[in-house]
Amino acid sequence: MTGLSQAPGGLRAGQVSVVLLGRVIIGDIAVTLVDLVMRGLLAVAEDADDWLLTAKVPAAERAGILGHEHQLLAGLERAGTPARLSSLAPGFGRHMDKARSEIVGSAIHHGWIHHLHHDQRTSQGKELGTQVRAFQRDLRRATSERGEDVLAGPLLPYALRFGLVTDETIPLVRFAHSWVRALASEPGWAPPQPERKTYDVPESVSPAADPHLGELGYLLLAFGGS
Repeated sequence: MTGLSQAPGGLRAGQVSVVLLGRVIIGDIAVTLVDLVMRGLLAVAEDADDWLLTAKVPAAERAGILGHEHQLLAGLERAGTPARLSSLAPGFGRHMDKARSEIVGSAIHHGWIHHLHHDQRTSQGKELGTQVRAFQRDLRRATSERGEDVLAGPLLPYALRFGLVTDETIPLVRFAHSWVRALASEPGWAPPQPERKTYDVPESVSPAADPHLGELGYLLLAFGGS
């Protein structure tokens, strides 16, 4: 499997939903934080039943990060160094709201979605969506052929976003799931309803929509898995 080191157009994992769903979901925030860890901009450490989050790079040295990433790092710094995951709710939703606005604004700027109708893609956005779905299929095929280990490293945030990695022996998988459980209660951040359809699979219903799947189904839905 070659060509799997980067998503189409350099799309970050946290930007996937705005292209495929026309919205930003709680899982996008979690995978953005995982991505920041992979890039050395954030440190997370498990502490009993909690997590400690520490921004590792001073704000003045973050010229290469995107707007939504900056909003999340800044919010964590304001919450404390390190910030405890258990202490972020209620209240961190305002920082996630700012991150969501940055993701949507960037999608408009790049010409992926329409300015007045964010849930409607431009022709450029439709093409990108097709490429992202192909990328998702390649990741799924790699997982099927070689197991979840193949999706470690820079591919992990994308694999999490697509619901392809559920192995909680992987610390960052546990962290992402813990983030969703802890912050989904923030106003406006509950996982999307099961009947929500994606642009590219108009008749599909995520298997996570089945209420009998329990917490795993909830997490897959929160990450947009299908």
